[in-house]
Amino acid sequence: MEAHFGFTVEMKDEDARACVEDSTGDKLDSVLCAVQAAWAWTKRGDGYGIPANCDLLEGWIVDPFTATASDEKRDEPC
Repeated sequence: MEAHFGFTVEMKDEDARACVEDSTGDKLDSVLCAVQAAWAWTKRGDGYGIPANCDLLEGWIVDPFTATASDEKRDEPC
């Protein structure tokens, strides 16, 4: 995670276990959403990680990979 997002996530063992044991995936999903939101906040000076060629009126799932992948394809719409 640190190599991809630039930070790590720490949680209590009981919380990690709850994420793994949650058959709906909602608990793990909430952790992953928090990670993506935290990463976007670190990019607040650079459009929150949303590629420059994307429609800002749309909702976005931000991630370091999608931000750099779109940099390579600036002439293609998101």
